[in-house]
Parts: sequence; C-alpha cells; structure tokens
Amino acid sequence: MGKRMSDQVTSPPVALPVERFVEAFVAKLVDSGWRGIVPRDPGARRGLAAVVDLLDQVVSDLEAQNIDWDKVVPWVRTANRLRPSSLGGVENWEHQLRAAQRAVTQVSNPSYESVDFTIDPVVARSALRRLTKSQRLLIERAVDTFEAKYKHAA
Repeated sequence: MGKRMSDQVTSPPVALPVERFVEAFVAKLVDSGWRGIVPRDPGARRGLAAVVDLLDQVVSDLEAQNIDWDKVVPWVRTANRLRPSSLGGVENWEHQLRAAQRAVTQVSNPSYESVDFTIDPVVARSALRRLTKSQRLLIERAVDTFEAKYKHAA
C-alpha cells in the first residue's frame, strides 16, 4: 500500500480519460467478481474516495519526477471529475457510472442507488488486456484500494 505508482511503473502511464478509467475500473471489478455497487454505501464511498486519493498520488509521483505538465494535467482532470464533494458525497462517481450505461453499467431507475455492472466477465478481461501494462497496474491497484476500504468499513 505504501508503494508509489512510480515504484511499480517504469515510465509515466498514459492518462486514461475519466470515461475510460471508469470503464476499466468497472471491468476489473467485474473480473474480481463484483456485479454492482451502491455508491452511497459508506464502504463504497470510502473506497471510491480512496481511488481518487490514489489518482492524486499518481499526480504527485509524476510531478516529483518532473514529468511535463501536459502529461500530468490529464491525470488531474480524471481525478477532479471523480473527486468526492466537500461533504464526502460521491455525485461525481455516480454521474460517471451512469454515463457508462450501455457500455458497462445499468441503472434501472435514476432514483435507484444501485449501479449494476452489465459487462460480461469475458468482455471485461478483454477490455483490460487492451490497456497498457502501466494502465493495467493502475487499475488493479485502484480496485485493490477500493476493496480494502470497502471491506474495512464492513
């Protein structure tokens, strides 16, 4: 958990736009056996906030390596588009998960709190294989971080 992203990746990872990050994150959750989440659940909220903290750490690591800002700023944008509200709400995550409908998620009714993952596990694994090695490592670490915080809250 104490490892920096730069300790695991030899070159700066190519940033994933928020839509691709969320799709890859959901694909890895599905690959790990998840079939959906309730973003407002206290454990899920802690886990989703921890994923944003991980993205912030990626930004810090890239800045510490003196990576050109034009390669850092896409990571800042992804983190900011998922960042919890000042009161700890996960509206940004909810928005992005709803936006992923038809691709990887389904929200049967906008007033429902549950987000079902509709991507088939075989398709999820295929999507993960299309990522670069450093992107896969980041997504794996994001899911590990989410699960650790989720379980800790239970």
